[in-house]
Amino acid sequence: MTTYDKRTIEELIDGSIDFFKLKEMLSNFKDANRFNLYLEILQERVPWDDKILLPAGLHLYIVQKQNGDRVTVASH
Repeated sequence: MTTYDKRTIEELIDGSIDFFKLKEMLSNFKDANRFNLYLEILQERVPWDDKILLPAGLHLYIVQKQNGDRVTVASH
């Protein structure tokens, strides 16, 4: 199974990934750590400390607040 580094996932998020690398990623099995790395990168890019549980759309996230509540938050 192929694994991808942080830079490659950042390129995927930013839409700057090379077409052939993207095609390879789509054709291969998804590596087990990719989603966690994706969330880690998104977390680094937002101005808050609440944990991102799931991206819900472009600049829209489901997060867990410090008190345990889960809410939807926009980043822009």
